[in-house]
Amino acid sequence: MNELDSLLRAAGRMMLDYQSPKVFSKGHHADFVTEADIAVQSYLVDALQRAYPRAKFLAEEEERHVLTDALTFIIDPIDGTTNYFRRRRCSMISIGAVENKLPVFGGLYDPYLDEMYLAERGKGATCNGERIRVSDTPMDKALIGFGSAPYYEELFSLTGRTVSTLLPKIADVRRTGRSKNRRGAPGGPPPAGNCATWRAASAMGTSSGGSSRGTTARGRC
Repeated sequence: MNELDSLLRAAGRMMLDYQSPKVFSKGHHADFVTEADIAVQSYLVDALQRAYPRAKFLAEEEERHVLTDALTFIIDPIDGTTNYFRRRRCSMISIGAVENKLPVFGGLYDPYLDEMYLAERGKGATCNGERIRVSDTPMDKALIGFGSAPYYEELFSLTGRTVSTLLPKIADVRRTGRSKNRRGAPGGPPPAGNCATWRAASAMGTSSGGSSRGTTARGRC
């Protein structure tokens, strides 16, 4: 996990080095990629290929997404691209590893807050080295983070119905446009690779001990 920590931190520095990155449309409404996304993804894939020559890759800025039983790294080079180029300071580097379609390990790094989230199957999850676990906050007092995407029109109605159903039963909802919300609210990953990334991270982070300051393995440490 030390190698993953170092890799994520280096990618975070690269992300922040781009002061005014070029922005390109992916061809759908409000669906963007920046030159920084492409550079960070290339760096991560190259580094992981050297360390794991037999591994496969599912990376967000690639067109082919086929998951097999092989060790596969699922990468979102900048989770929260729109936040990033709009300078909202709410984006992360995201890597998950799965094998036989099951989570093995994963990591997220927030270079703005210098928060490193790491998880490994059977070993729980940490934030900056401190064990974190799922909160026992009652549902009616919980802040619920969710994800939505303006470029998946077929999900608009479902998203609205889901939020409408939840609101009377919870404290409130939050949406930040990345996989980890700040201040302890669990984030909802977008429908693409990040969902699988979080199966490789937050799903392994549930444990019976450790700090409960984050409401999930994705909470703030």
